[in-house]
Amino acid sequence: MQDKQPTAIRVAIQRPIYKLLDYTYDSTTQADKQPQPGCRVRVHLGNYEITGIIVAVDVKSDFDQLKPILEVLDDTPLIDSDLLKLLHWASRYYFYPLGEVLFHAIPNNLRKGKKPPQLRLWATIPPEQSKKGHPPTFCDNSLSDNDLGIHAELQEFLALLKRSPKQSQLFEFLIKNGESDAIQLHDACGDNWRTALNQLIKKDLIQSREIDADYFPEKSNNRNIKENTKTALTLTEEQQHCVDEIHKHFIDETLKPILLHGITGSGKTEVYLRAIEELLANDKQILVLVPEIGLTPQLLRRFKQHFPQYSIVSLHSGLSDGDRTRAWLGARSGAIQIVIGTRSAVFTPMQNIGAIIIDEEHDASFKQQEGFLYQGRDMAIKRAHDAKIPVLLGSATPSLESFHNAEQQRYHYLRLDSRPGTSKPPQMVLQDIRTLPLEAGISNLMLTEIRQHLQQNNQVMLFLNRRGFSPILMCPDCGWHATCNNCDMGMTYHAAAGKVICHHCSLETQITSTCPDCHRNRLTTL
Repeated sequence: MQDKQPTAIRVAIQRPIYKLLDYTYDSTTQADKQPQPGCRVRVHLGNYEITGIIVAVDVKSDFDQLKPILEVLDDTPLIDSDLLKLLHWASRYYFYPLGEVLFHAIPNNLRKGKKPPQLRLWATIPPEQSKKGHPPTFCDNSLSDNDLGIHAELQEFLALLKRSPKQSQLFEFLIKNGESDAIQLHDACGDNWRTALNQLIKKDLIQSREIDADYFPEKSNNRNIKENTKTALTLTEEQQHCVDEIHKHFIDETLKPILLHGITGSGKTEVYLRAIEELLANDKQILVLVPEIGLTPQLLRRFKQHFPQYSIVSLHSGLSDGDRTRAWLGARSGAIQIVIGTRSAVFTPMQNIGAIIIDEEHDASFKQQEGFLYQGRDMAIKRAHDAKIPVLLGSATPSLESFHNAEQQRYHYLRLDSRPGTSKPPQMVLQDIRTLPLEAGISNLMLTEIRQHLQQNNQVMLFLNRRGFSPILMCPDCGWHATCNNCDMGMTYHAAAGKVICHHCSLETQITSTCPDCHRNRLTTL
């Protein structure tokens, strides 16, 4: 009779290997945390201790002797079952090791096996700071700006911070909004808010307390804001038609992706905002993907202006590890309603995701170019399909594949052809320079236009479609031209440095005015 094969826990590790590793788990000695798929564990790999992620439990191992799991790091799965299924699919589709894919999907702090960071919450001014023996109602959200201006005790405290604008800004924010967490303070006061916070604590002007990062309030602290103070924009007929059609498609059983093709300045963002209002009102979460970090602040402001009552965060590589982890965990818990992020945000766990919006869907930046190579837009479409939620793609210049899918009726197709209000498209003039004398590649007509704008104190921007001074340095007498000795490619002439540079292998060569072949002094550029 054969020995019974041991029951094992299957673990993926952050190594470029395609096999998963089996370990045992002693539930009698480690009963406090039960292993579940999606939880992180600490395991032995050779002589090292590393972090892994459980992908399966109670599996039959092919090996008789297995090493034990040293520690289960998470009480509940860090990666939920739906997201785990998507990451399994991504590993197979892009043919990349599952362990590398799983660890790509979580913040850097958590990849290293660290415990989730503690989330600090800030309260109000300590009672001893008030001359009357008790603090005024500084955290009363009904306190208006006028009240703030005339409150004598507040003015006293603000006077102490006159020479510290960052501390003053943070202090006033806490007075108006009450208890706030790290994410809200970062959004309100910028990157250096921690320094200002610590200074205010040293001055005993505010109190702080810490809670575990796994805890998040069910609703945002800003939910008590009743209405947006800004006047809502009136949609054009074209925009309203698109919003109505999007709402129709959102409840369509087929749930095809929706391609919104709108010219630059046509108000696509306003359409996004109106399209998701009903979903947010029904406690759904929204994921918004943008191609570049630079687009995040502008879109974040627009969403916060339109939805001041909801928690909104950005997720991108420019955040500190701690802020990124807190935002990630906040979305996972359901406390954050809207996540705006770059391509890696497509893997953000969301408790009750209701829709995905992909802005500038054509942009090549949605493609990951190193390590785990994937297309963020396509991953978002796959995630929406698996979760049976709508996905909206927007662009002024849709990608060819999205256009093709719309033509094949795999996508719903909507257009915005005009700009709202009095805004007009820019005037464009195409200039035929075939018979015109050029100075440094610029015609006299363009030079005249530039000069007129400068005289009116306007700014002028010129775009060059190449690097360096000239793509070709050659001798007109013998036909020599600068080529790279390493890769036999043409080299670019950089006049300021007096060099030719190969932009394929980075070889640089100093240049004189003499041709290296015929030794004549007639080198020229094209």
